[in-house]
Amino acid sequence: FEGYHDQTTDALNNLVILNIGKVVTQGVEFDVQGLVAPGLTMGVSGTRLIPRVRSDVPVSTDPIAGSQLHKGALITDTSQNSLNFNTDYSHPLGSGPAEGFVHYDLSTRSRYILGDQRDDFFQGGYTISNVRFGVRKLDEHWQLTGWVKNMFNKEYAVSSGTGDTRFANSIDGLTVFQGAPRTLGVSAQYDY
Repeated sequence: FEGYHDQTTDALNNLVILNIGKVVTQGVEFDVQGLVAPGLTMGVSGTRLIPRVRSDVPVSTDPIAGSQLHKGALITDTSQNSLNFNTDYSHPLGSGPAEGFVHYDLSTRSRYILGDQRDDFFQGGYTISNVRFGVRKLDEHWQLTGWVKNMFNKEYAVSSGTGDTRFANSIDGLTVFQGAPRTLGVSAQYDY
């Protein structure tokens, strides 16, 4: 990437927006999906990505607060490893075109640095599970779905920075934006 911007803080906890210039991401990705049995599809995907700064970047011009983001430093709020699993099952209901369905997905991420280059601010690895279930009638183009996101109510940070804490927690001058808690819902869909 060229012209990459990152938000961090200097040694005095002042907000700094960095124009990093070039960031290189190296790694591998995979994605496998397959029909396991009639009505049952399963998949797994994952990544191993390492985004690093290409050259030294000053974080502050103030000689007292000055620090530097060094060549090879990892980019913040970015997990190096992720693994995802999903499964979909559908089954006809009666002899018509209506069917019941269920979808489950699991997503796991490895530990990563939160929005600042201080070594002691990390989000540990975590796993989130989601489920959807419902009924749909394909010939009439409608679907009724119940869903649960973050099924096991896992607490985790999605990003961080400095600033307004109305919708975030502040830890030692760093604003941490939490991921959504367990959420339940129902949705109705009609395609025309």
